[in-house]
Amino acid sequence: MPSLEQCYRSERPVAVVYPAFSLNCYGVIRGLGEKGVPVIALDENPNPQFHSRYCHGLRCPDPKDRPEAFVTFLTQLGARFKTPPVLFMMEDLYVWLAHRYQDRLAPYFRFSFVSPETLSNCLDKRLTFQVAERIGVPVPRTFYPRTVRDLMDLEGQIPLPAIVKPVVARFDFRSGEASKICTFPKVFGSKAVRAETFPELVKQFQRVAALDIEACVQEEIPGGQDLLYGSTLYANGQSDALGVFVRTKLRQTPADFGTMTLGRAIASEEVRETSVRMAKALEFKGICGMEYKYDPRDGLYKFLEINPRGELWMNLANHCGVNLPYLKYRDLTGDPLEAKQTDFTRKLVDLRDDFSLYFQRYRNDPQYGVSFKDWLNSLTRGEIEEVVFNWRDPLPGLLRFGDYLQRVAAKRTGGFTSRTPKLEEAP
Repeated sequence: MPSLEQCYRSERPVAVVYPAFSLNCYGVIRGLGEKGVPVIALDENPNPQFHSRYCHGLRCPDPKDRPEAFVTFLTQLGARFKTPPVLFMMEDLYVWLAHRYQDRLAPYFRFSFVSPETLSNCLDKRLTFQVAERIGVPVPRTFYPRTVRDLMDLEGQIPLPAIVKPVVARFDFRSGEASKICTFPKVFGSKAVRAETFPELVKQFQRVAALDIEACVQEEIPGGQDLLYGSTLYANGQSDALGVFVRTKLRQTPADFGTMTLGRAIASEEVRETSVRMAKALEFKGICGMEYKYDPRDGLYKFLEINPRGELWMNLANHCGVNLPYLKYRDLTGDPLEAKQTDFTRKLVDLRDDFSLYFQRYRNDPQYGVSFKDWLNSLTRGEIEEVVFNWRDPLPGLLRFGDYLQRVAAKRTGGFTSRTPKLEEAP
C-alpha cells in the first residue's frame, strides 16, 4: 500500500469509500486491495477497518449531523488528488447525499450518478414496484394507506398475516432533506413488523404513523428465511450488467425480517435474469443488491426490494468470481471488464452476529431455533468466508471480535473501555 502522499500524487486513480465501519465498506476495501488498488477509507470514528493492510483511514465529519461539512471535506480531499478518485458510498443515505450534492462532487470524483427519477425509483418501494409490474416481475400484494382511516377501508382486502414497513427503508427525504434517519429500525428493532390479525395490523400501523413515517402494508409470503434469495450486480452507464452474483439466506437476525448472518452462493438463472431486467428497467448504474422471496403457493420469486449500493455479500461474490468493486473501478476508469459467477456452493458468515444474535438468542425458539450441533455443522461443512476476518488481512476481523468481547465483559462488570486506533488525519 503506497503512502497517503503517494496516493495523492498517483497517476492511477485511488478509491475513496465511506463509511468505513460498514461491513459493506470492508467488501470494497478487500475487493480492491487484493487487486492492488489503493484505498482511502473515511469515517467520523475510529473503527477496525482503519487497520486493514489495504487502506488508509481518515477521519471526516459526520454527514448525518453535518452534511455540508462532510461534502466540503470531500471536495477538499478530492482536490488533492492528481487523478480523480473513484467514490464508493456504502449506505442508502450516503448514496442519496452524493446525488444531492452532485454538482459539487462530480468535478472531483468518479461516481455512478443516476437520474433523480432512477434514484427515487430505487429508494421508494411504491415506485420500485411500479417498475417491476411494468416489466412483468411479480411482487407481493402491497397497499399504501396514508391514514388509519384509509387502512380501515381496506379491511377484508389485505391478506393476513401482513407486515408493515417504511416506503423508504432508512430515512425520509420528502422535504428535500434527510430526516428520521434509521428511526424505524431503532424503534422496532427490525426492518418490518408483522400482524396476524386486522386489529393488530391497525395497531402496528398506528405506531408507525405516530412517527410520521410513510408506511406500506404488504402480504407476508409464507415460508422461512431459507426462501429468501437475492442478487448483487454491477451495471455500467448503459445499465448493462457486467457481473451478477446470486445467493440465498440461510440465517438472518432478527430471524423474521433481518440481516443475513449465514448465506450461500447459488445458481438461479431466474433470479439472475430478473435482476438484469430490473437494473435495465430502472436505468440503474453502479453496484446494487436485490432481494426476492420464493412463494411456494405459485412457484414464483416475488421481488421485495433494491438497495442502490453494495452489500455485505461482496466478499463472497468476489471469491465466487464476481469482484463487484473492481468491476465498478475498472468501468469508471475507462477499462471495463465483465465477470461471471464461478462458485455456487460457498458460504458467507458474519460469525460475531451469527453467534451473539442468532445462536444465543434463537436457539430455544420453537420457530427459528437451531441446536448447537446443527449450528456448528453449518459453519464447518463446505468452503466458507467470514464477512471481515481473513488471514491475509487479519487485523480488522480480530479487532471487531475483540470489540465484541469487550462489550460482553462491560455488561458483566458495568464498565467499558474501547481500543482507539492510531489514525492518519486528513490534511
